[in-house]
Amino acid sequence: MSHVCNRATWIWKTAEVICDAGQIDQFVGFAQRNGINRVYVHINPDVPHQDLANFISNCAGSIAVEALMGDPAWIRNPETHQSLQLRLRWVEDFQRRYAHDARLLIQGLHLDIEPWQLDEWRGPSQPEVIRQWIGCVQVLKSWADAQLPPLPVTADLPFWLHTLLYPDNKQRLDLVMMSILDGAVFMTYRNTPQGLIDIASEALQSGWECRKRREMVYLAVETVPSEEGSHISYHGMRAGKLHSDIGCLESGHGLRRRRDHETWFGGLAVHDYHTWVAMEG
Repeated sequence: MSHVCNRATWIWKTAEVICDAGQIDQFVGFAQRNGINRVYVHINPDVPHQDLANFISNCAGSIAVEALMGDPAWIRNPETHQSLQLRLRWVEDFQRRYAHDARLLIQGLHLDIEPWQLDEWRGPSQPEVIRQWIGCVQVLKSWADAQLPPLPVTADLPFWLHTLLYPDNKQRLDLVMMSILDGAVFMTYRNTPQGLIDIASEALQSGWECRKRREMVYLAVETVPSEEGSHISYHGMRAGKLHSDIGCLESGHGLRRRRDHETWFGGLAVHDYHTWVAMEG
């Protein structure tokens, strides 16, 4: 069985990394040592385009850079929400400015919209919140498809998404979402391989059912402190345990039961870069 070779991470403190040559070198070195070949960089409209272009240039050839953005408030009015539109214009302007060199372009749009953080999620308003969430993702997918070149759209999704139904047609919400997206990172946050596998089966099944569109499904582990229990995050543990567990998962620990899972299983993502680095001291 071949090993998963794809690893991803998130950069939320964008300016701290991409505006400093030393920090860029540190990230690239860390990525090379840890097999990271995809990074989701949070779009900060205050950062000059040149700084992201320089960061991408240093990553070119080995690390795909995607634009990370998300706010649950966007679901209410995605076509007019100021902070969302500001970020989309920033990405549009960036892509236009560097259209002459494909090596400097952003390679995807990665969404971290978490409507379950909204008060309205709990209670009778949840069906409408779900409609708004799907509508927002559809708006962003249409925007991304219209870019030159088009941007693939992926999103962070909770592992329990299959437990919800889309109110209009009673389809599983994970399948509805995957029918729109080009891929997903399921937040299978557990700090043992078996714990992750135990909650990942439905996420993997949603990828299997959507396999004809060749979505890429990543599974994620957490290194940020969590208040949800001691079984969630690797925070406070040795980096060696994290790396050993990732290796165990990549070697096929329950992740692949069919040869053709290769067409949709993308790899593993570690949230996030700064806390992962801190684990290594």
